[in-house]
Formats: sequence, structure tokens, C-alpha cells
Amino acid sequence: MLLINAEAGNLAVIVDRLTSALDIAWSAGGMCYPDNGATVERLMDHATAMQTRAKQDGGRRLYALSAMTLCRSRSTKGCSAGSV
Repeated sequence: MLLINAEAGNLAVIVDRLTSALDIAWSAGGMCYPDNGATVERLMDHATAMQTRAKQDGGRRLYALSAMTLCRSRSTKGCSAGSV
């Protein structure tokens, strides 16, 4: 998913809204241009690494490199900052 003009602090809210009704497993890695990379390749590398980490930590969460934000399962409302 590509979000234009989205701030890193809003990623958790956006993901929570998009995934709250999902009954499937999901994991996401969020990156912000240009903060996390100036090229598509660099952004995708970071996003893939964050998505992999989210999957390893149980899925149903977003890890974003810049904000280190994670969203837990839809049964846990809201998101919290944490180190990943």
C-alpha cells in the first residue's frame, strides 16, 4: 500500500481502520519517504524487513521504521510505541 503525504504518526491509525474487520492474518511494514530512503529499492527493503519482523512477532501488527509503531490485533484497540 502506498500512502501519499501520510505522516509516520498516522500510520497506526490508518492501519487500524483498514484492518479492524479483517479475519485473516496480516502483517505490515511502514516506511516514509524520504525519511527512510530516497529510492524505491531502499524503501521496499526497509518495508520488507519491518513486515518480516511483524510476522515473526506474531502478525496482526504494523512495524514502521521511523516511528517504531506497532498495532496489535483488532481486539486490542489503539497502538503503542515500542522498540522493535
